[in-house]
Order: sequence, then C-alpha cells, then structure tokens
Amino acid sequence: MEKFALFVVPTMVVLICFFGFIEKKEVFTLFIEGAGDGIKICLKIFPTLIGIFLCVGMMRESGFFDFVCKFVEIVTKFLNVPSEIVPLICIKPISGSATIGIATDLMNKFGCESRLGLLAATIMSSSE
Repeated sequence: MEKFALFVVPTMVVLICFFGFIEKKEVFTLFIEGAGDGIKICLKIFPTLIGIFLCVGMMRESGFFDFVCKFVEIVTKFLNVPSEIVPLICIKPISGSATIGIATDLMNKFGCESRLGLLAATIMSSSE
C-alpha cells in the first residue's frame, strides 16, 4: 500500500497531461490560470482566517474556554463527556478552520490516542 501511495500523484499528473494532449488543451496554461484563481481566493479568505484564529487565541488565553468548561461540567459529567472538549464542540459549527488550533492543543495536552484525543478527532472529521 505504501508503494502504491508513492505513485498516485505522478500517475495523476501523467493522466492529466495525456488527456490534455488528446483533447488538444494547453495543460500548463490551464494550470497557471487555476493557480492564479487559487491565489485570489486565498487573498480573499486570509483576513477572515486571521481574525478567527486571533479570536480563538484570545478566548483560549483569557480563560474563557476554561470558564465555559467549568460552567457545563455538570452536564458533561452526566453525559460522560470530558468537559475539555466543549470549546471544540462550540467552535466547530462556526469555523472548521478555527477548530484545528483547538484540536491540536487538546491532542498535544492529552495525547492523540487518549479518549479525549479520539473524541476530538471524531468531531474534527465530522461535517457541520
């Protein structure tokens, strides 16, 4: 399987070039146009991402997430859910990108294979 994975991207590049040649398309020109469009999209969403990461960082450093965890601890204990996962649950519907920072912090603090790490990974892999 590992050797197969090494050939996936080169095979895709060859196939794209092959079909572009058959259809008489300028593959490199189309690639450059697509890359330019991608840069434009990145420039449009970059300020939003910076704002989201800044807000999440401020909430984390100010102790707001700790306050929320303590506030809902009774409910989370009743549901047998770790209260440390609450910030991830709250932020996930708002911004999937911002939850990456929270999930990374949780996994660094508690470990990727801990119950909390596995729960965070499950939440991260779910859709809104």
